[in-house]
Amino acid sequence: MEPEQVTAQPSRNVWVLAECREGELLEVTLEMLGDARQLADKLQGQVEVLLLGNQVESLVPRLGQYGADRVYLAEHPLLERYLSDLYLPVIADLVRQHSPGIVILPATANGQDLASRLAARTGAPLVSDCVIFKLGSAGELEAVCPGFGDKVYVRILLTGSLQIVTMRPGAAGVEKPKKARTPEVVKIEPGLSPGQSRTRLMEYLPGDPRLIDLVEADRIVSGGRGVGGPEGFKILEQLADLLGAAVGGTRVAVDNRWIPFERQIGQTGKTVAPKLYLAIGISGSSHHIMGAKGSETIVAINSDPNAPIFKTAQLKVCADLHEVLPILVKKLEGLTGKTQG
Repeated sequence: MEPEQVTAQPSRNVWVLAECREGELLEVTLEMLGDARQLADKLQGQVEVLLLGNQVESLVPRLGQYGADRVYLAEHPLLERYLSDLYLPVIADLVRQHSPGIVILPATANGQDLASRLAARTGAPLVSDCVIFKLGSAGELEAVCPGFGDKVYVRILLTGSLQIVTMRPGAAGVEKPKKARTPEVVKIEPGLSPGQSRTRLMEYLPGDPRLIDLVEADRIVSGGRGVGGPEGFKILEQLADLLGAAVGGTRVAVDNRWIPFERQIGQTGKTVAPKLYLAIGISGSSHHIMGAKGSETIVAINSDPNAPIFKTAQLKVCADLHEVLPILVKKLEGLTGKTQG
């Protein structure tokens, strides 16, 4: 299929693809809106959001709180779950009709899949997994993304009338909205039919929250040297199960093989921005804090009153974690009705 041509006239508008899960906006959507707002203000353009789903109009006010000027709302029962054969034609048609200058999608599994397809459909350049955006001297978009296993950062300059990027969840953090807006809502009639998709969703099976990608987690229970070993992580897993949280850890925990590398948080691991970050037995080195500083609330449990983590945490518990955690688990068991083995 030949790429669809978009207008050669550069646009000042910045688009964001909102991603939802179980009727709620993912945090990365709010992160993207923060960066989109900054870019659009410098370009003297507008922030416009693509909101696709089924019965998701109630999310529009929240998008306005974080800077959206206009929302293209496409509601249809077939859009309740992501299927590329249904999402792509709706979004590609909107891009062709309205010619945005920049389109930002989340660097999630769905966002990455859709971004590559949209770039192929439109012939636009694509840079994936970005952590920083800024405008060059001539108004062109500069994107920074990690490379070579996150060992270096690459600065890429995009040109053309349409530029597509994906943003790594947790890279920017969610800032408090500076100016709430009441976005204009443009309702789209997708006109979809089941026969348009070559795939069919049979069943949705939610994953174990303890094992989901850390960058997408709303709550994280993280352990460090003070946990003491793999046995110590077992109670962290119990705590995470009761909180519906993911389990992560420091480089020390990874180097000692207490947890796998993909669960490492820090400068050489994952950058996260959960609503709740529970740091257990973590001293709080600068390398680790770099990966967790975007967390909305940090709760630290450490026996060392001088631990650097206490300078970052909103709630500080100076105590032996091996005494505190069993009590906390019992309390949560009573509140949730769940019993840990």
